[in-house]
Amino acid sequence: MSKRLGSQTGRIPAYWILLQINRRRPAGDCSPRRSAPPAPFASREIALQLEVDLQTPRQQAFSFLAHPLDRDTMRINGHRAQFRASNLAVTRHTSLTVDTHGKGLYSFTEAVQAWLSSQQLSSGLLTIFIQHTSCSLVIQENADPDVVLDMRDFFETLVPEKHHNYRHTAEGPDDMTSHIRAALTSTSLTIPVIDGRLALGTWQGLYVFEHRTRPHRRKVVLQFLGD
Repeated sequence: MSKRLGSQTGRIPAYWILLQINRRRPAGDCSPRRSAPPAPFASREIALQLEVDLQTPRQQAFSFLAHPLDRDTMRINGHRAQFRASNLAVTRHTSLTVDTHGKGLYSFTEAVQAWLSSQQLSSGLLTIFIQHTSCSLVIQENADPDVVLDMRDFFETLVPEKHHNYRHTAEGPDDMTSHIRAALTSTSLTIPVIDGRLALGTWQGLYVFEHRTRPHRRKVVLQFLGD
């Protein structure tokens, strides 16, 4: 069955769906049930991994994947099938704005945790992505403020603005250096979420690492996948 339901191209992430296949016995059939293995569509629970190609006519047949809470039944080869929506992955997303006032690290851990708590989520993975090329995301110590100051000063030495013949200086001497510093760090982070809370260490915090001198409003996208 899985071969019949699977796709060959354009796959979306697979979902494990628990299906209850019900096959009605013909009217008047009073014969005793045999102890032999059930027929392929006899009443039983089976787990199928569906890899659905949304670019084919299967899109209509499996539209419940896109709207799992809108329907709880479907038909496979004429047989009634039920699935439990609670077994499907949950996704949530939002965006945050972090205001910066020059080079340095700006904490936004509390804002992320507040959003997670408001969504009443359980466990899964949170992806954090910053939509800019002149700043980045880092996880750093949140106890001693000297750590973030030393990080800022180290990158000033590592990628200096003076004594380099940069071509890309349209927005000032910190233009090209901000792109280099962003390339040396990260623009996305993946954090485990357990029981609705970020699984960060005791001294870990989430920071926007600003590489530009002037103030900016930085947009950070959050996407949760789990249950």
